[in-house]
Amino acid sequence: MSHAQTLHSLYPSLAERWPTERVARHLLAAADLPLDKATTRLLTKAAGSTDWRSHMAQDFDRALAPRAQVATAKALFPDVAAPARIDDPVALRAYVKRLMAALGVSGLSFAGDRPARAHREGPHASKKAFNKRFRLVIRLAEKVETFARVQRMKALAQVAKTRLAARLPQADFVADADAAAFIAWQTARLARRSVFTWGQQERAFDQVAEHLFQRLGAGAPWFAVAHVHPVPEVLARLNDGEKGRLLGAWFDVMHDAAGVLQGLADTGRYDLRRYVVRRGNDSSSWNEAAGAFNAARDGWLNAAHALGLFALLDALLPPKALRLMAADVVFMHRHAGSGDLDPDTQVAQALPSPWAVIRGEAACGRADVEAACAAAGVVGRGWVHPRPKGVAPSTPTLELVHGVAV
Repeated sequence: MSHAQTLHSLYPSLAERWPTERVARHLLAAADLPLDKATTRLLTKAAGSTDWRSHMAQDFDRALAPRAQVATAKALFPDVAAPARIDDPVALRAYVKRLMAALGVSGLSFAGDRPARAHREGPHASKKAFNKRFRLVIRLAEKVETFARVQRMKALAQVAKTRLAARLPQADFVADADAAAFIAWQTARLARRSVFTWGQQERAFDQVAEHLFQRLGAGAPWFAVAHVHPVPEVLARLNDGEKGRLLGAWFDVMHDAAGVLQGLADTGRYDLRRYVVRRGNDSSSWNEAAGAFNAARDGWLNAAHALGLFALLDALLPPKALRLMAADVVFMHRHAGSGDLDPDTQVAQALPSPWAVIRGEAACGRADVEAACAAAGVVGRGWVHPRPKGVAPSTPTLELVHGVAV
């Protein structure tokens, strides 16, 4: 396999959850990929044994477009223009509106929005024909909203784990072999599942990533690299236009994640003081949105520092979005003598909610965050300044069930 074929075959990994072993094998399979002996040795060790296989899913939750309902709608409404793409919620919602107009209805309540027989027109005026089409439009509208919600949460889950990797265009990924090798490896490390622990998770940037990173020259596509590794060392190599694009992309993610968090918080069912899961909480959606918010916040903060936008940070520095913790994890923290809550919780308690700050409903700047951190005795942890860089040991992918190695 040529290295060009290898890079194209690796590109789907940016939107999925490939184990590092799989990425290593793809890189080693490229006959003409310019790997030196040290890199080959590291990747060979990382690839593991030839019979190694992971039983964990290697993709994020898939958003299933309503193909069957759209196909039926095309048959029942041949005169209504169908959407060009059925993976676009905006186009699908517009299609539902056109179908409603064809039926002459303004709402989708089967009991309250069906017009009387005298007000129906066209080939579907009969009770049976009308009801069949009306029920279809109701089902399609429901499917569209479910599809849009899952698609939105998948996009946030991807950012939470792999930053902006899934948004990197293929042409940018395959343009440079060394950069692509680093991006694919770092994405796989970022995508690893969290381990059930009361300590910190292992850093994504490991010894293999460090070696691949050091191979990048001055002419490397650093903007592409910044999609998965937006650290000051990388951002310093970008022009202001590229930094600004990243700043905007990260803020857009924060805004979207804040909308999800606010929607959940407004139900009143969440413990927003201790952030401990309660019965009935949608902790998966909350933690995916919080993870995306924090990953985006780190990227946005790094980009703002790289651009020298310190006046902006004085006026606007959103707090972190805390994840919900399971009660047994809280107990483990207490049993280990580290307190029953994460140190960041006390900082968050002294600040407005991140969604209120992002949406302009509350003010929070650098001085507010620094004061809250000082009062809680929290130093570093990425509240005000970019996180320090560290290198983790390269370890095999663990087979996990609910975060526990099996």
